[in-house]
Order: sequence, then structure tokens, then C-alpha cells
Amino acid sequence: MTKIQYLSVLASIPLLSFAQPHLQVTIGEVNHREAYFSCIAYDASYRLEFYLSNDNKGVIHDKQGARISYEQNLPIRFTGLTPNQSYDLRVKYANNYAPTDTGVVALASIHTPLDWQHRVPAPDFSFVAGSCNYINEEDTDRPGSPYGGDYEIFTSMAAEDADFTLWLGDNVYQRPSDYSSPSGLSRRFIQDRTNAHLQKLLSTRPNYAILDDHDCGPNDMNSSYFLIDSGLTAFKTFWPRSQYGVRNVNDLRWIQVHSDVVFIGLDNRTHRTSTNSPTPQILGTEQIEWLISQIEFYNRASFFIISIGGQVLNSEAVFETYATYPEEQEYLLDRLASLETNNIIFLTGDRHHSEASSIQTKEGFRIVDLTISPLTSGVASATKGENNSNRIGELIHQRNYALITVKGESGDRVLIAEYKNKDGEEIITYTFRSL
Repeated sequence: MTKIQYLSVLASIPLLSFAQPHLQVTIGEVNHREAYFSCIAYDASYRLEFYLSNDNKGVIHDKQGARISYEQNLPIRFTGLTPNQSYDLRVKYANNYAPTDTGVVALASIHTPLDWQHRVPAPDFSFVAGSCNYINEEDTDRPGSPYGGDYEIFTSMAAEDADFTLWLGDNVYQRPSDYSSPSGLSRRFIQDRTNAHLQKLLSTRPNYAILDDHDCGPNDMNSSYFLIDSGLTAFKTFWPRSQYGVRNVNDLRWIQVHSDVVFIGLDNRTHRTSTNSPTPQILGTEQIEWLISQIEFYNRASFFIISIGGQVLNSEAVFETYATYPEEQEYLLDRLASLETNNIIFLTGDRHHSEASSIQTKEGFRIVDLTISPLTSGVASATKGENNSNRIGELIHQRNYALITVKGESGDRVLIAEYKNKDGEEIITYTFRSL
């Protein structure tokens, strides 16, 4: 499969000087016909013309004459793309800030997916994944030693031969001065994306994200948070894609098919109640039944990769594992078992350490939970006395990410999850066969 091309982007320049205009670009969803971006101006306000250029298909324009304000985010959407084509995102400055003679700057490159069905075998592909990204900011951080670090991990991730990046929650850490106002919630995304290592990763390939508590509000946030709608809006703006939620439900769930794999992002915060609620829930029955219906609809997929912020299969009821909501956890696992598939892989974060868990349902079907945490936030050990009886392999007590590859002939597909340290060196690898 054609991989996303690496690029040299203006957004990778460190914020040392504003002698030239500085725009930070995040590549959002890229599908067969559409591409989504977000763009932040860090030094001034501009009037801009964004367009995609392709050697074979010419130029596709969007946001002609758009104005982007200082330290504000501008969402960009292109339609009318062609499958299996490369496009360059370029911007033309309409005022005196133009850094080139033509006024045109290349920002990013994308490649639309191959329309492979009924034509060729399902393409092999890879992606990188991780959770818990804390970018230090002295003015708002807690006193003491910096909580975040090892930002070169993003450079290692950007160097991987991967098709996209999957962010597994706590992708930013809202501070108390952020989650007291809607503008503060947006400010955290803008501030974090001044990090040069992060900028390069965000502008190298498409980015798909789920939320956890710190993305949209305070620690252990649930549906009671008074600015939850503002938090959801900020998240959607900075992680752009074609759709979040379903019908009239305002949450952050999503679904996407890549090659022969179905990716489902769940929202574990919008519908969450306290454990002391008369009917405690994380996802809620409606979202669980929606999940089941998606798996039933795409029943021919080689794998179902389900992303959710907290651990699903950890046997211990600690912190925010699903075991702290035992009734709903049992309901979820029973409904998944009823599907009679071995190919469900949860990708989770939250814990500030990594591990793999696996169960076999009473009907004999396998379900896997790969926890990948943290990227740059502090590292934490398992709770004293925590004995996850479903754990396979070892605990990882260092900053890490995973390179996940799906490959193989039709009917014999495998998923390989390679955990790596901040320098891109292998820690441990797990392999799961589609059954």
C-alpha cells in the first residue's frame, strides 16, 4: 500500500523567531473523497487561500480569502478528491506577510486511500498509537519537577513507516485555569501545539483521536462537568473529521474503515455517571448497542479495533478501569461474546504504564486489550496489590508508543503490536491472528 509521504513543513520550525509567518497544521481525517485539516496562526492574523494540488488532478480550492486570526484555529475541509492520489496542501498569502516571491508555501502532503475492494487483496498497513501527552507550560503547571518530558518520542513516531496516528485519550492535559472557561479549553490545544516535536508528527500523516478526561475537562471528568459541551466542541475543532456522534447524539464516538479493519472510537466521558449513581455507567446502553450494531454490520472485517480511554479487561477495580463499573462491564463483555468473533482488539490508555490483557469468553472467543501509556506524561506503576489476572506479557514502566501493523493474505491476516520506547527501540511485541 502506498504510504503517506514524509514532508518538510513550515509547521516543524521551532518557535524561535517570527521573521516568517508561522502556521501549524494538523492533518485530520483523510478518506477517499475528503480531507480535513486544522490550522493555527502563531504570530499574526492573515488572509489566506488554501488549496490542494495534484500533478494529475490539478488544483482543488477551499477557504479562498479565509481569514485566520492570531492564536486561533481554522478548520479546513476539501471535497472532490480522488482515491489513491497524493495531494499537497498549500497556502497562498493575500497580504504582505508572504514569505516567498509567489506568496505560496507548502504545508503538508496527504495520500487518499486505495479503492481496493473487488480489485486487489486488502492492503497491508501500519499506524502508531499512544496516550497521555503532557506538554509542560511553566505558568500553568503544578509546582515541582516538570511532569512532562521526552518529547523526542514524537520524532520517533513521525519517522515510522505508518499510515496514520491514533491518539488514545489524554492527548492534552487541561489545567485548572483552562477548564474554567470555553476559551481556556481551546487555549490548551493551541498552547500544546507550539511544541516543535509534536508539530512535525501532527503534520506528517492523518491523526485520529478519542477523548479521555483530561482532553475536555478536569481529572476524572464525567457528564456532570458544567462545560462538557464546550470541551466536546474544542476537541472536534482540533481533531477534525467528517463526523462525530450519531444522529442527534452529541458525543465523540466515531467509526472508520481502513483496508479490511474497522476502527471504532468510543466516548467514555459524555455519558459517564458517578460510580455512586443509581445506574452507574461509562458508555451507556445506547452506545454499547451502537457498538454491537457496527460490528454486526461490518462482520467480514479481519479485525475490529475499538479505542476507549480506560482499560476494559483489567480484572482489578482500580482508578478508572471498567471493573469499577462491574454491571456495565459484564453487560458489554456479554454482548461482545454474543457476536462470536475472535477479532476484537481494544486499544486503551489512561494508566501511565502499558500492558496487554486477554480473556477468553465462556463461549471460547478471544478479546484483547492493549494499553499504551504514557507518551510524555509522568510514568506510574500499577497500584500496590493490583494483580491483573488477565495480563499477558509484562508491564512497561517507561514512556512508550506502539507501532501496529496489519498484514497477510486474505483469510490469514495478522495484527502485530510492537511497543517501542521514546527512541523507537522495541520493548515487546505481541502478535494476534485473525480467526
